[in-house]
Amino acid sequence: MSFGHDILFGKNAVRNPKIIPIKIGLMGIDLINEMDFRRRIFMNTPYGNPSDVIFDGEIENIPCILMPHLSRLTVLAPYKNSHADIWAFNNLGVTHIIASYPCSSLQETMYPGDVISPDNVINNTAWANRIDFNGVQSFRCHMPMSPPFNDYLRNVIIDAGAQVNIPVINYGTVLAIQGPRWPTTAECSIYRTWKADLLTTTKLVPEATLSLHAGILFAPLAVVTNYAKWGEVNGNKILDIYDNFLPNVVKVALRTIKIISDVSWADEITKNRNRASIVVGSDFQFTFEEFAIPKRKI
Repeated sequence: MSFGHDILFGKNAVRNPKIIPIKIGLMGIDLINEMDFRRRIFMNTPYGNPSDVIFDGEIENIPCILMPHLSRLTVLAPYKNSHADIWAFNNLGVTHIIASYPCSSLQETMYPGDVISPDNVINNTAWANRIDFNGVQSFRCHMPMSPPFNDYLRNVIIDAGAQVNIPVINYGTVLAIQGPRWPTTAECSIYRTWKADLLTTTKLVPEATLSLHAGILFAPLAVVTNYAKWGEVNGNKILDIYDNFLPNVVKVALRTIKIISDVSWADEITKNRNRASIVVGSDFQFTFEEFAIPKRKI
């Protein structure tokens, strides 16, 4: 049984690359007050309910989907239903995802409050991808993860920061750790030898990977909240710093939305979708689920 492209690229997928409609998904960025004609969406996906409330509307006359993570507990939650989140965004026709993450710095040159557009990721989590949308057929595949984030969208974010006078650091390798815990100082020392610049929680890996499989352009926006190297970890302090600098992310995101609407994305979207469809194959159905790594026999 074939899923075709309606499941892979959303129900409203358009085959003609000249008229691909743009819809921007924002995760962890509260733009509710800037959204017009907003409505709350309650969606039940094959993987359960999404991690947070979803708002549908327009920002600057551009269709947008918000999952703002209004609860402070949601921001630092080590696990989220990323499968349901990306499935929902994909099903609603999202073409771009900009996701905000609090990150800990492993480098003296990246300070608390800095806004960063990472260009690479190290997966140090137990998360792995397995694909099966509805159980009729399954197909395991390897998605090329280099680059892990869409560079075209990243460059737009960086330009948007310059236009609103908020510098966005244009590089950085972010290491995703397995929650629910913070690393020790000894582990941080090891991560620095791996050339990692930032630490973040588990959710970045599934969100980035699932977006790639769905053919959605994905780029993260990191906010440095603390120095991990010296063990500066305090949940409330991290959230306070994140909240203090989140308005900068909002300004960058608003300008990014405007630039996105002024740029032609047909070629980039088509290239990204082709990347996903070539790997998955047009005659298979797919989804993702976490699986436990089997214990080694001794």
